Amino acid sequence: MDIRRVVGRKIDQVRGNRSYAAFAKAIEKSIGVTIHPTSLQKYVVGERECSHRNLKAIADFAGMPVSWFFEPEVIQETPASYPNRLVPLMNDPQIIELLGELLPFSEQEKDGLLTFLEAIKLRRKEKKK
Repeated sequence: MDIRRVVGRKIDQVRGNRSYAAFAKAIEKSIGVTIHPTSLQKYVVGERECSHRNLKAIADFAGMPVSWFFEPEVIQETPASYPNRLVPLMNDPQIIELLGELLPFSEQEKDGLLTFLEAIKLRRKEKKK
């Protein structure tokens, strides 16, 4: 398999549902490295080999090691892709209203919320058994 395509698919996975322009801006804002949106698109489709500098910036943005881009393809969610899955939840009027009333959270409240979410995760794992 062409390594450019493997790397390109991983870059696209990190991009999620963002446009190439929005992805480029997000990388620049987060990491401080400018990558032209057209370059990102060409990396994804395998028309251009991604430079080490740009791949390192994308890896840092994704919270993944550079080596991840060269690993066999396994569908794997990255920290950068989490916001894409949260959009429907954050657009729910009930959640927006409730969060508006509750924000800001204290550190103790954040810890309680994390404990609650971990309990949901554990319950789902137990149901799968």
